[in-house]
Amino acid sequence: MNTDAHAHIIPAELMKSEFLSPEVEQIGPGVYSYVIWGSRIRPAYAALNDERIHLSYMEEQNIQKEYLSVPPYLFGYDKDSGFGREWSRAYNESLAALCRRHPARFGGLGTVPMQDVPSAVAELSYCVNTLGFAGVELCSHVNQEDLDEERFADFFEAANKLGCAILIHPHNIPAPRRLSKYYMANLVGNPTETALTAARMLLSGFFDRYPGLRVCFSHGGGAFPFVYGRIKNGFSVRDEPKAGGLKTLELPRNMFFDTIVYDRSPFRFMLETVGAERVLLGTDYPFDMRMREPVVKIQGWCEPIEAKLVTQENPMRFFRMGE
Repeated sequence: MNTDAHAHIIPAELMKSEFLSPEVEQIGPGVYSYVIWGSRIRPAYAALNDERIHLSYMEEQNIQKEYLSVPPYLFGYDKDSGFGREWSRAYNESLAALCRRHPARFGGLGTVPMQDVPSAVAELSYCVNTLGFAGVELCSHVNQEDLDEERFADFFEAANKLGCAILIHPHNIPAPRRLSKYYMANLVGNPTETALTAARMLLSGFFDRYPGLRVCFSHGGGAFPFVYGRIKNGFSVRDEPKAGGLKTLELPRNMFFDTIVYDRSPFRFMLETVGAERVLLGTDYPFDMRMREPVVKIQGWCEPIEAKLVTQENPMRFFRMGE
């Protein structure tokens, strides 16, 4: 079963809800411009709100299951705690209803109000124990606070006990002025941000503290595979990288990366750097920056045993499918 670990949706009923109610302008066939929470989203495709288009796409691309999550501009961590709790519950309920309509085709990764840790813990429990989600999607930071900070420990301890899958997705990148032109916030800012988060979580001993978690870093971990050699060298010659308490530096088994790197050379480099057993099929559907022809490309870039790991066996392990 080819399984996509990274795809997004806003269930249609939420678009008319009190939480969103966007200003919508159609700019082409099936293509829209939205203003949501004061931000303009352009282009936005009809598939973002239509599970039927997702299903047609999956048939075309030989993908049997998608794990769906909220688009990162709707994390809502900058909202007040009350809104965050209500929005997370509304999104998760709508996503769960969609998954119940197509249980063989869709799984859910919920969203939680990380600006309020006790509420995030409560919503996480609801997502996993009541709605049956495999875990949650998190932003790479919470209003510029890093996920390895002590104030988030209660959340990750709860997630660890539940054995959650977590997808880390970048958003609200620092240094906005320098990234303001040429779509640089996405093209360069996102992979830089993801590498920073992955490196901090690794060096802080996060994965040793929470061995029950499985954490996937979006977009191939961003720049992380390409700076991992530098990190290892720094760990061997400097004291500062050891401040997190690690005695040795190895990639943990519960650290994963998706395939959204677009070309064969970076994909092969990532695969050889982190190991094929840590790579998951991801597409970023239905955004324009998605990976196109994902299964065909992976099968062309890999030996058959590697391709089966990436598209089938690793997602089964990451999401604990069938357990």
